Amino acid sequence: MIAIRTSLIKIGNSTGLRIPRTILRQLKLTGEVELEVKQDYLIVRSAENPRANWDEAFRCAGEGSDESLDEWSVVGLAEDRSEWTW
Repeated sequence: MIAIRTSLIKIGNSTGLRIPRTILRQLKLTGEVELEVKQDYLIVRSAENPRANWDEAFRCAGEGSDESLDEWSVVGLAEDRSEWTW
């Protein structure tokens, strides 16, 4: 972890924090962020939820036909088709 010193800047009635481009790229921060204060720390994280659309994706996947999965029933090793000896 590398500590980088930066300055607070005045923006109208608010105060801004300049975040160096290298940190923005590393954290993949774009658009909105969430700010959280824990004890004497300021935590900045992306406001986007990476799993935000999963419910819809699963719902759409369940509406389709399972025929495309049939080809997977023949996948396996030759050893899997014979009885095991203990």
